[in-house]
Amino acid sequence: MAKNKLFYYRREKGLRQHELAERVGITELNVSRIETGRMIPDTELCGRISRALGVSPDDLFPQNFNQRARNRHQ
Repeated sequence: MAKNKLFYYRREKGLRQHELAERVGITELNVSRIETGRMIPDTELCGRISRALGVSPDDLFPQNFNQRARNRHQ
């Protein structure tokens, strides 16, 4: 199961990994790592990616935001 929906939203917008990488200021390799769950973006990067794709961060990375919310309430 996918850890995030980055691949889905990126493809829905018709973007290649290198195009999204340029828009948000990261490498194409990091886009790939985020898509496959090998890299977890910080809150600031989640925001940049979500703005570039026109979706909310919690829609794009639901597990990241749910985990952060749980950590804040402990």
